[in-house]
Amino acid sequence: MKNSINTEIKAFLKRSLPKEKYLHVLRVSKTAAGLARRHHLPEKKARLAGLLHDAGKNMKAPEVKPLLSHIRYTAEERKIPALWHAKAGEEVARRVFKVKDRSVLHAIGNHVTGSSLMDGLSKVVFLADKIEPGRSYRGVKELRALSQKDLDAAMVLALANNFTYVGRKGKKLHPLSVKVLESFVKKCSS
Repeated sequence: MKNSINTEIKAFLKRSLPKEKYLHVLRVSKTAAGLARRHHLPEKKARLAGLLHDAGKNMKAPEVKPLLSHIRYTAEERKIPALWHAKAGEEVARRVFKVKDRSVLHAIGNHVTGSSLMDGLSKVVFLADKIEPGRSYRGVKELRALSQKDLDAAMVLALANNFTYVGRKGKKLHPLSVKVLESFVKKCSS
């Protein structure tokens, strides 16, 4: 990632996100790069995807609003606004910052629900979002430790934690996340 693009992305994020969310994306970027290094994955791609993972969070931002017409949400996704920013972030990366790398775009677009087709980079960004140093919830220390050892097992734990968290709020986990959890459980048990 070129420094000028990195600077441009940070400037965009700083003006379009609240301060705490901006600091979150910086921590996710750093955490993703560290996990990538640990698991012999491309650090620069992890840093970029981590930086851009919440770029679509403020859908009223002037740079984001025109991109929304390019996004196709499923009927299920339309019911859950909290999911919208992942695909919006993917569009920001693609159209505003000219990111062409499919693995980076996939990591950004799937950092909320996950995907059964996740590559190592997508797993790293998904997990970095859950374990960055600003996160504090029951089980985060265990997830951090497991993320250092086994990305697939960490995905199972992270998705199971999501299932519990969403259930406590009286809601259901997105059906795609349920399928992703099932696929990782199957992968880890075989």
